[in-house]
Amino acid sequence: MKGYLRICNLGLVTILSVLCFAGCQMGSTLAVAGLTVSPQNATIDTHTGPLTLQLTASISPPDASDKRVMWTSTNTALATVDSNGLVTAASGQNSIVFILVESVSGPYVVTCTITLN
Repeated sequence: MKGYLRICNLGLVTILSVLCFAGCQMGSTLAVAGLTVSPQNATIDTHTGPLTLQLTASISPPDASDKRVMWTSTNTALATVDSNGLVTAASGQNSIVFILVESVSGPYVVTCTITLN
């Protein structure tokens, strides 16, 4: 924690005041208020490649205390997704797969729809 501590009175009772500067959080947490994924829809050409697509999750507010997310593919035989949002499609597939991204601190889950051609 960054800040400035000032003792106002020395006696039987000590009164403390803490001035907090930008970026300082006084032992509290700032909850996640929203989650988005980009792109929300995409196509991967599984016949000519490339077979990868980078997804990006955005947590709001930007200074939320816990910005961690979990990535999940609804069908790992068609496409997998790593912990950084990199989707890798299986070659030669024609289908639709959904990639879910979930805020670890809850309760937000959003979906990216990927068409495999």
